[in-house]
Amino acid sequence: MMLLTTTAVLCFCLAAITAEAVTTDEPGVVQGKLIFAHVIFRHGNRTPIVSYPTDPWRDRRHWPNGWGQLTNLGKRTQYDLGRWLRKRYHHLLGDLYSPDEIYVLSTDADRVITSAQVTLAGLYPPTGRDEWHPNIAWQPIPVHVLPRQIDNLLAVSRPCPAFEEKFFEYQRSEEFQQYNRTIGPALRYMAEHSENRSVWIYSGHDITIVSLLNGLGLFQTHNPPFGACIMIELRTSPSGTPYVSVIYRDNQEEPEALHIPGCGTRCPLGRMVQLYKDIIPDDWERECGNV
Repeated sequence: MMLLTTTAVLCFCLAAITAEAVTTDEPGVVQGKLIFAHVIFRHGNRTPIVSYPTDPWRDRRHWPNGWGQLTNLGKRTQYDLGRWLRKRYHHLLGDLYSPDEIYVLSTDADRVITSAQVTLAGLYPPTGRDEWHPNIAWQPIPVHVLPRQIDNLLAVSRPCPAFEEKFFEYQRSEEFQQYNRTIGPALRYMAEHSENRSVWIYSGHDITIVSLLNGLGLFQTHNPPFGACIMIELRTSPSGTPYVSVIYRDNQEEPEALHIPGCGTRCPLGRMVQLYKDIIPDDWERECGNV
């Protein structure tokens, strides 16, 4: 089954190449004119999802917020991430919230939705006309949620019978570690939903981070920590050449500009199209056997 990967990111870059450009010297990427960014992060620290018979912490009273819920530490992790993103993208995002500048998408899991909300609290502290209560330094910002039954982007919980059949075979192959099924639909979504906004944010899971890095050929074996964040940024060089940089922030660490195989940390748009063109499916639904 053909797997969709990085070229969709390049498509969204093409769609936005005429957008307003700004300069930046933020760490983790070479200088250039920043056009816009896609930001994909893992949710914050959570309580355990499941227990086991001899687990000394299996009693529900140890977890008053419930299983798999965002903890106070997780809230702080995501709030700090939001503040960090504000510093990085202050050229793209105004101090006042505008739905024309940003769009936020989350999987249908409590910890992921609340992570998006807390991240936005750090990203958009209310100021000016956004201040609505003298004692509450927070404002509501929409978080769009993908229901599990149709999510083929972030959690990839939508059934894909054709893939599942092939995957059972794939598990027995030496190429199993190259598995990147979850990356494709997410990148196609980015490709088709990049117009008229400066920043798109996706709140997901560890598998979202792993699959994206793996699909780009950038994954090095590790478990992405809570709050891990990938930024895919479109910039232009002084000569006007568009290029893509992939930035990885490993939680509290300074971000790192990743080396795109065969291209480097500043990969010209046309070159990236050529690098990944052979692994893009024409129709995810058809290839999954859902239509």
